[in-house]
Amino acid sequence: MRKKIIIIDDEPEMSELLKNRLQANGYEVITAANGLEGYARTMVHKPDLIILDVSMPILDGYSFAKEIRTDPQCKHIPILVFTAKAHMKELLAIEGFHNFMIKPFNSEELIQKVREMLTDK
Repeated sequence: MRKKIIIIDDEPEMSELLKNRLQANGYEVITAANGLEGYARTMVHKPDLIILDVSMPILDGYSFAKEIRTDPQCKHIPILVFTAKAHMKELLAIEGFHNFMIKPFNSEELIQKVREMLTDK
């Protein structure tokens, strides 16, 4: 069974790029344009991994993660955070995210992190 990943990012080009790269590596991918949409899709699809942008309208990445962590069925799902802010590393660790990548990203590094995070599950 293919692993399911939800990409939550308000930049359509970024979501499409991530989706294409992940699908080419055998993953099932669902996208959401903001945290609120991502939350609803996470509740329905129960993915194996969430790829999350931090800065988004409607419900930002921090608020999304806080909400997900309160749900018993979803609190275990690992979150890979994407951010354009390199100085966010320390803050991300405090927030309880499992891993992060800085935009723009390297495709090979992305696939490697995703594999590692899904293997650890």
